[in-house]
Amino acid sequence: MAWLSFAWKVGPWIAAALATMFALYERAGWSAEEAARAGDLVAAQQAVRQAQIADVARTREIEDAHAAEIIFLKDQANAREVSIAAQPSTAVCAGSPAMRALFDGLRARGGAAGAGQPRDTARAGAAVPR
Repeated sequence: MAWLSFAWKVGPWIAAALATMFALYERAGWSAEEAARAGDLVAAQQAVRQAQIADVARTREIEDAHAAEIIFLKDQANAREVSIAAQPSTAVCAGSPAMRALFDGLRARGGAAGAGQPRDTARAGAAVPR
């Protein structure tokens, strides 16, 4: 019976010691897991950085490969703008059949919802005489 008395007195201390050892063991495992996740995060960030560097290099290669074409297209657009600007300005343009058709289309859309003033409050006269 002596052992039962001893176990009754020492048992809670043994249980507390075992619980503390288990908690420390779990804490060590958690710390190792946390360190592993930090390592994974660093590896993922390095992989993203390497992908960005590769993307920049590939973009540079594509831009260099198409540089001549881009220059040609810019020059072509500039030549078109210069050609349009060099055309003489006349009043005949607004009276052309194409412009009359455009103005007729605009007048027809004037009655649509949200197209500005209603027809009966519009200013008198057409944009281009017929």
